Amino acid sequence: KELGGTIIALLRSLSSSIIQNVLATTVLASLASAVMIPAALLQLTNVIDNLWTIAVERADEAGVELAKALIQRIEHGGDTRPVTLIGYSVGARVIVSCLRELVRIISVSS
Repeated sequence: KELGGTIIALLRSLSSSIIQNVLATTVLASLASAVMIPAALLQLTNVIDNLWTIAVERADEAGVELAKALIQRIEHGGDTRPVTLIGYSVGARVIVSCLRELVRIISVSS
């Protein structure tokens, strides 16, 4: 009778341990997947951020070149007709960069 009680207690302990391990693995698996999704999204934002940074840098460079072209148009061709610059998103960034460069060029030459 004592041996049977000891075996039953051992089996209960073993089954309790197995259940705890299964639950822990399941809970940790859920937590791991809950953490992995935001980590993947963070990696995606790094890619998007890099693409945006590249687009902004190229827009700034294009704005400087546009300013130089507008200045050359006046200096070499004598063309003083008004120019209208229209853009949105990255195109607006080109225009802002162009205007900043025009102000810088005009202030240096004055």
